Amino acid sequence: VVITGNRRTVERVIRRELLLEEGDVFDEVPANISRLRLLRLGFFRRVRMSLSRGATRDWVVWHSRVEERPTLLFSSDSQGVGGLSGADLGFGVGDINFGGRGQTALAGFNLRQDHQVGSLGWSDPHFLGSDVIAGIRSDLFHKEQRVNGPDGDGSVLEAEGFTVAPFVGWRTRWYSRLVAGLKYSIVDQDYVPESLPAYQPEPYEPEARIMALGLVYNWSRKNDLFLPSEGMELTISLENAFEALGGNYAYRKLILDGSAVYPVAPRQLAQIRLFGGVMGGDAPFFEQFHVADLVRGIRNHRDYWQESGLAFQLGYQF
Repeated sequence: VVITGNRRTVERVIRRELLLEEGDVFDEVPANISRLRLLRLGFFRRVRMSLSRGATRDWVVWHSRVEERPTLLFSSDSQGVGGLSGADLGFGVGDINFGGRGQTALAGFNLRQDHQVGSLGWSDPHFLGSDVIAGIRSDLFHKEQRVNGPDGDGSVLEAEGFTVAPFVGWRTRWYSRLVAGLKYSIVDQDYVPESLPAYQPEPYEPEARIMALGLVYNWSRKNDLFLPSEGMELTISLENAFEALGGNYAYRKLILDGSAVYPVAPRQLAQIRLFGGVMGGDAPFFEQFHVADLVRGIRNHRDYWQESGLAFQLGYQF
């Protein structure tokens, strides 16, 4: 097996995606799947594979030539950090091939009138050379919920906190993976009166703790991880918070995120995305879905943070 064209990517990152090794009987099926696995990494613009005659009879040389592309990604929208809606002002930067070792490092922020979030993350799809996916994400956030009293008085419930979420996972197939994680949040809450006397409709935890277990299943048949030209993807996320190990809330959250890309003409693509979520239990407002931007002009605080939501996006690229 001869690998060429990798100027930045470490060779072992490429070899671990190949389903054939030196000494194996050559088979076109695992060879084609190996090519798809390399393209789905998002590191390479093209992957060409060919055979040549080996040094001895009945032996062949399998050539894998890759053409690398920039893996430093910039985004003006930190969508996903804030929930269902996009960002008023957001920016994200990440490298999906950090140091040429196939790891992902990212940073981003999301600024909105009623919530601000800053995020850092890192993951390795082959932690310590194994088949285990491992990573960690951390968020700093400030979120607000406006509360209007019956007599026109009001106040703002503010939440400031820090979240850390380590996770591990495995590939169930070459096109799917299962990830489990633990989320721990420390949150300070306080009512800030907009008028006197301050209106407090319900009790709250001044120093709240969130302890939750999460499970994420991702299935993707897109031909490219970040710039697909065709294929479908589905992500199912489950989160269960419990009142143990210092947790103050118990709730359950389910999120479905599906997308598809269809080529409709040369260099023209149709893109569809459906995002939905539902939750139950006593979830605090800062763990609910933020859907204010889906309907402009909303003033009632109950419409800003919801326990369920659905968003649909349709795009056309040419």
